[in-house]
Amino acid sequence: AEEILDAMNGSNAEESTPLPAPDPAPAYSEEDLYWLSRVVFAEAGCDWFPDWVQRDVASVVLNRVADPRYPNTIKDVIFDPGQYSCVNSGSIYNTPTQKVINNCKYVLENGSTLPSNIIGQSSYAWGPIYKSYYDSVLGTTIHFFSV
Repeated sequence: AEEILDAMNGSNAEESTPLPAPDPAPAYSEEDLYWLSRVVFAEAGCDWFPDWVQRDVASVVLNRVADPRYPNTIKDVIFDPGQYSCVNSGSIYNTPTQKVINNCKYVLENGSTLPSNIIGQSSYAWGPIYKSYYDSVLGTTIHFFSV
């Protein structure tokens, strides 16, 4: 009889289970996505590049933001004098593809895909190489390294 009374009153253990909290809003701004996607597009924007290459380029920027030797915002890291040649060439202002934007969102939402000490990315290795990507179409190599 007690079960019937509970059912009539709407008492049900399943209904009293709290719903999971919604995911928190991403901890990045539209400005962060704007600049990160532009630097990744300028550095590794070819559509045939694997996602991991674009995500690793974005990760170098995030790793620099977290490193005390560099500025502490994405925009300031990118515009730090002498760091990205695309700033001087003007290609930083080119509109990125949706693929690049998606890869940048992935890194901004999930964190760096590289160990925190990998803060270099260039066609020239200025420190111990963590990994590299050779692009047979362009005949160029991108090295990811620690400094």
